[in-house]
Amino acid sequence: MLVTPPTLQTDVTRWEAQGAVRLPLSTRTGEIFGTLWVREDGQALVVLNRPAPAGQVYQAWGRQAGDTQAAVPVSLGITGNTVMQVRWQGYGSVGISIEPAGEAGPHPTAWPGQSAGRVAGWRYTASG
Repeated sequence: MLVTPPTLQTDVTRWEAQGAVRLPLSTRTGEIFGTLWVREDGQALVVLNRPAPAGQVYQAWGRQAGDTQAAVPVSLGITGNTVMQVRWQGYGSVGISIEPAGEAGPHPTAWPGQSAGRVAGWRYTASG
């Protein structure tokens, strides 16, 4: 499911007014590649610093909290742009991967700032 990008400034302003918590998205080496705005209603706004590379898309992933399936990522949405809204409620963490356009699948293949094949880079851990 490709997500239509909202108007960035309007959405960020609205999310701030709704009390969303702002969290940086960074690679394991500390490079900031975007921001995650999290609301108490279980919604998250992902704002990335740049569009996905040509021929690729960003895919958001969630991992179940405190469950035997915690190591198995679940797709939360896909975008080729810089903004997407996802539902993170029920997940212990959220991550972003870079996937081939048209081939985004059931498992992440690469994270911003990393080579393909590494499952890492989870940026937010939910409490409760």
